[in-house]
Amino acid sequence: MGTTGEILVVDDDARMRELIVKVLAREGYSVRPLPRGQVVLQTLEEEPADLVISDIRMPDVGGVDVLRAA
Repeated sequence: MGTTGEILVVDDDARMRELIVKVLAREGYSVRPLPRGQVVLQTLEEEPADLVISDIRMPDVGGVDVLRAA
């Protein structure tokens, strides 16, 4: 599979985030890992993403709020 649109992966658990990124990148996707919900909101203001994969429970901005903003 060739490279497709960008996927944002947000999870405050670094190990989980990197695992998801690794799997998606191996499949040919362009993936950007982000550590917190607030960072995703700022990133989406600057540049849209094709897909956001988010942890639901995070300390600053929860995943549901991130997905609403996306």
